[in-house]
Amino acid sequence: MAKLALGVVLAGAVFASAATQQVAARQATGAERCRVSNTSSHPAAKRPSFNFGNARIAVDLPEGARFAAVPDGSARGGWAVIQKDGLIRTKLGWFTIRGTPRVTGRRVDGTGRQLRSDVGPLSYSSSGPFYPSLLYFPSFGCWRVTAAAGGAHLSAIVNVTR
Repeated sequence: MAKLALGVVLAGAVFASAATQQVAARQATGAERCRVSNTSSHPAAKRPSFNFGNARIAVDLPEGARFAAVPDGSARGGWAVIQKDGLIRTKLGWFTIRGTPRVTGRRVDGTGRQLRSDVGPLSYSSSGPFYPSLLYFPSFGCWRVTAAAGGAHLSAIVNVTR
């Protein structure tokens, strides 16, 4: 009877260890499995600074749709900053034919809080009008960022990493 109980305990421990290793492997390779959106050179006519979207709504994403975050105050640059409160902040410019974009986001490779966004007023640069925005990711990982304005919609998969 004692041998049977010991066998059951050992089998349970082996199963739990294997399950833990599978979860750890999924988390470790999650960044590699994030199928990010492909950017292009000119999704919006006459607006080459916007590399993802269409003629009605577009955004300027980093190369490979990867936001490499660095600590706030770091001398080395990155597309995003890890704030002291733990949020990962980045700046993006949006092009829309009509209206201020409403930007939302959620994690696609895990659970957690939603993305927070602050979209500024219509601004102008030498390449034309755009809407500046700050996006606040609550965690690293694979994210779907969605924007809508004036009946146009856009969704991008991005990877937020260190």
